Amino acid sequence: MSKEVLTQTQIANNSLGTLRKLLFEQMLSLRNGETEANEAIAMSKVSHQIIESFKVEIQAVQVANSLKDKNLKLESNIKVFE
Repeated sequence: MSKEVLTQTQIANNSLGTLRKLLFEQMLSLRNGETEANEAIAMSKVSHQIIESFKVEIQAVQVANSLKDKNLKLESNIKVFE
């Protein structure tokens, strides 16, 4: 099984569907002896972090929507670097 080389644009536009596809390809490669266990473990750990970041984004949208529904304004002391 040959590994697909992604372009920078494809990497930037990755979705959970793409992540799922890559994880299953990695699993098949591991079963077929085409990859090392350490590589599969590393990919699994990175995938976990990506999924957790998606969860945080979803929670942030939910909080923002709940504040919007209550007509509250979200204030922040965070300074944006320009």
